[in-house]
Amino acid sequence: MATYSEWNSWLTDYFFNCNKSNKEVFLAVCPEVINEIGQINNIKSPDDDFINAIRNCDLRKPLHSNMIQTADDLRSEHKNTSYSGDPKYVAFLSFLVYCISISPNLTGKNQIPDLEKKLNESGLREFYNDRVPGIWGALEKWTRINQFEKGRFNAIHIPHYKNVGYAFRQALFRKSDHKLIEDALAKSKVSAGLELDKIQARKILANLPSGTRLAQLFQKSTDTEIKEYLIQRVFDVYNTPQKLDKKTVIFRWNCRLNRLNNSYSGDSFNERQTAKSQCPV
Repeated sequence: MATYSEWNSWLTDYFFNCNKSNKEVFLAVCPEVINEIGQINNIKSPDDDFINAIRNCDLRKPLHSNMIQTADDLRSEHKNTSYSGDPKYVAFLSFLVYCISISPNLTGKNQIPDLEKKLNESGLREFYNDRVPGIWGALEKWTRINQFEKGRFNAIHIPHYKNVGYAFRQALFRKSDHKLIEDALAKSKVSAGLELDKIQARKILANLPSGTRLAQLFQKSTDTEIKEYLIQRVFDVYNTPQKLDKKTVIFRWNCRLNRLNNSYSGDSFNERQTAKSQCPV
């Protein structure tokens, strides 16, 4: 069985690396990702191994009554070193996202009872609300202090989900969903040279194959925040095209710059400067 430290290192390298420089990183941990990492590292049963590694964390101290205390202590130690070196709490945050990703109800609202069951611990709610948001914030600060060299993480939550919303936001969009949206974009009017707008993005999501998890999430959700988030992710896929001809890539990139040029916020200005230097062709 791999240790917590080993899983933490694997997950950190998987999500945060030089290929992600200046790009937003989503900690979209799901069975697909865990199995991919496990196969690379010759783990026979990656899902079980990952859960057992969290339960039996080799970095846990005797005074810690639960895993949340351990993760918060790792955050505090990282802060005391001015966030030098890789964070040791990525595996813990990944576990929070993973638990939501395997939940059958697609809401994340039962996350704390699910965590207690998987960790064989109790009384986590108070610790979760007090400490987990700060651990997400530390991950964001680490990427900022390192000038986004390994990626840019944003500790943002889905408002209606309070503290659970941080992990829920990461779990909503998986690695395989990128290809699903890219295929849908290729079949839509957008591929014919029309600029993507919000109406088109909504149609892309509404017309996804009904059996897919992303389609069910978009169609069944009554939360406006979730729908808006998924629409934004369609724009993200549109702005980072893969395996497309050069003409289409340049067209999409110019459309993105035009949208940013019409916005006057500080964040848009910074994104505009980054976008100008990162056209993928």
